[in-house]
Amino acid sequence: STVTTIASGPRYRVVVLSNLKTEELQTLAPGAFSSRYQGRSAIQVGSFQEKQRAEDFAQLLANNGFQAEIEPLP
Repeated sequence: STVTTIASGPRYRVVVLSNLKTEELQTLAPGAFSSRYQGRSAIQVGSFQEKQRAEDFAQLLANNGFQAEIEPLP
């Protein structure tokens, strides 16, 4: 028998912990919105199926001076 895996939505989200330079952040992540991360204010800038894509995006943000965190989703 064949096992089929069904994608169930984003598994990793990328958040930025500082809300400074919000305008610059919006150019890198146009869909960014306010959120919470470990009880702190954050800005969610993306969500991804693959961890590598989340890491690549977090690196892009870091290269532009943002402190990005990747949070695995349940």
